[in-house]
Order: sequence, then structure tokens, then C-alpha cells
Amino acid sequence: SAAIQAVAEGDHSSSSNATKLSFMTGASEAAAEKMSLSSAGVLTLVGASTTGGTLTLENTDTGGAANDYFGKLIFKGNDSSSSASGTRASVEGKVTGNFGSSQIDFLTASGGAAASRIATLSPDGLSLADGNITFEGAGHGIHLGVTSANAANLLDDYEEGTWTIPTGA
Repeated sequence: SAAIQAVAEGDHSSSSNATKLSFMTGASEAAAEKMSLSSAGVLTLVGASTTGGTLTLENTDTGGAANDYFGKLIFKGNDSSSSASGTRASVEGKVTGNFGSSQIDFLTASGGAAASRIATLSPDGLSLADGNITFEGAGHGIHLGVTSANAANLLDDYEEGTWTIPTGA
């Protein structure tokens, strides 16, 4: 009902012996691969056709406090000016106040390994730490303060200029 196998990723020879680890489980059926780790370090999750693979990061601590983490996805790599490896981006699930409240922080590197927060998604909404919202295509905008989007409440054009208050009005 379960197995971990080392599986050749191709024909083995004296110059090529790439092998992946295959993690297999089954319930009432024969064990099938649910996850694999390639020789290149690529982790692949395999799920049912309707659910896809699921990666769960679980914190079982029952006494969590503000700023404790539920889990983090950390993306590391070398910068263009050195071989120093560091965090280039991350997505972090964090406790806000008590264990029943949470937020997701999105972080990216800016000119080095130190990641800086760019956005937070919380029960209060989305907030940006710094920067602008830019749309990739023309004709898009933001619907402000509404629950039903229509052209009348779409902020999609900004113009700078001056306006003079009419006299005698």
C-alpha cells in the first residue's frame, strides 16, 4: 500500500546515472506515485484529476502568537553580481494578533538578498508596502467602493492639469 523507490531517469551508464525518488501510496488500490523528487531537485506532486496536487504547510503549535508563521515558501538563488545565494522571493503565512487571524505576505528582493515586503493579503484586504499597481494591457482600471462593476464606477483614466474655480457662481 506504500513504497519509496529509486527510479532511473534514463539509461544508466558510466557518465549518466540520474535517479529520482518516487513516493507511492494507495488507499484501497495499488500504490501509485503521488510525489517524486528528480535528480535536479524538482519536487512534483501528483493528485487526482479533479483536485491536482496539494502541498500543505501545517503548524501544529497551539500557542501561536502575533508574527508566528504558519508556513513559508522561500525562493533562493544567486544574484547577478556574485555567487552569494540568498532569498529572492517568498510567500509567508503569518499569525496576526491571535492564532485565529492570519495574513499572507508576498516578499521580493530589491537589489540584494534581503527580501522586502511588497504586499499583504489579510481579512482587511490587500495592502501594498510600496510601489504602484500597473496593468499589463490598456483599457483596464479599478472599480472603487462598489459591489457591482460598471463603467460609471471604473477608475481607468487619470489626467493631470489645473482647474480654476469659476467666479460669480
